[in-house]
Amino acid sequence: MTWQRWLVAFMIVLFATTQYVLALYAMRDLARRPSVRGGSKVTWALLILSLPVAGPLIYTSVGPTSFIGRPWPPFRPYPGRSLRRDDGDERDPDPEPEQTPGARDAD
Repeated sequence: MTWQRWLVAFMIVLFATTQYVLALYAMRDLARRPSVRGGSKVTWALLILSLPVAGPLIYTSVGPTSFIGRPWPPFRPYPGRSLRRDDGDERDPDPEPEQTPGARDAD
């Protein structure tokens, strides 16, 4: 094969990859949104699938009207522990240092 044919083959593969990636992104976004501009998700899906590259680009610039709600992760400062002191932890917060046997106080 000549370098021109390799270039044409590379451009075709690049175009196809771009088309599929954009279409998958737009279809995934369309499925997750509660509403879109125009009100019909079926019309947007047909536009995305029928116009290569241009369909997903038109959808992402014009179609979405609402934000996708994402739940906040629960706040856990330490795995398995709460911030409250009365969670059943019986340890003394300020333990006194233990004296070794035979040590004398210098009173």
